[in-house]
This record gives sequence, C-alpha cells and structure tokens, in this order.
Amino acid sequence: SERLGVMRASNDGFVIAEKDLALRGPGEFLGQRQSGMPEFVLADLAVHADLLATARTEATRMLHTPDKAQLDLLLSLFERDSAVRFLAAG
Repeated sequence: SERLGVMRASNDGFVIAEKDLALRGPGEFLGQRQSGMPEFVLADLAVHADLLATARTEATRMLHTPDKAQLDLLLSLFERDSAVRFLAAG
C-alpha cells in the first residue's frame, strides 16, 4: 500500500504522519472515529497548513491589540458580534 511505501522510504515521523493524514483523513477531534473525513470541514489540513498557521498568528495578534474597535469591526463583518455579547453576558 502507499502508506507502507512511505514508511519504507522515510524514517521521518512528520513525513509519515502527513502522508497518513492525507490518506486516512483527520478523523474526529473529540469523537470515536480515528479515520475518515470530519463532518465539518473548514480547511484541508494537508493543503492549507501555512494558511491556518497565518490565521492563528493573526488571530492571536488581534486578541492582544489594544484597539478593540478593530476586533469589534471584524466580528460585525462576520456577523459574530451578537454571539460574543451573548457569551459575555454569561
């Protein structure tokens, strides 16, 4: 199988894990399934890893910015501002 071929060709665990992810899919993060495609897909981890890393960096930067008006604007653009107010209310 292709998976065994990768294991024979490399002893790099990251290479093997990336190929395994591409072949089997990520499974469920908090569920019972260990393989297959998740029910909700935001991005393909194997294809969009760089984009997801950039998004995480930008999200962290925005959370630490002293100008909360920028964050409020972004939340309203994505229609998430009411959800944040609801969560903050307890």
